[in-house]
Amino acid sequence: MVIHIKLLCQKIAQAEPLCDIVESITNKSINARTDFEQAEETLTDFLEWQDTDEGQAANLPKILESHKEILFMEWQSQLMKQEREVSKCKLTTRNLVELINNTLYLSNMIS
Repeated sequence: MVIHIKLLCQKIAQAEPLCDIVESITNKSINARTDFEQAEETLTDFLEWQDTDEGQAANLPKILESHKEILFMEWQSQLMKQEREVSKCKLTTRNLVELINNTLYLSNMIS
């Protein structure tokens, strides 16, 4: 029984910082997605504006839609990789929490 409690304490000690890390990277991933969507919206609005009379009168360098697509496809790809890694971290954390719960159950500490 003492061995089970020691093992459980080790698992709990591992789980808490892991949960904090997963929460942190999840928030960063959400913020990165939000930044991406905001930047895409801003650039799309600019592309539409530059074709208006006012935009043409401003005489600013023209941004091509194809350049936007190249930039945003790469950015989107990087975000998707990051989001997959976040999912893996969440799964690992869930597995660790499940292991702790099973250990508690099997040790008759919870029912």
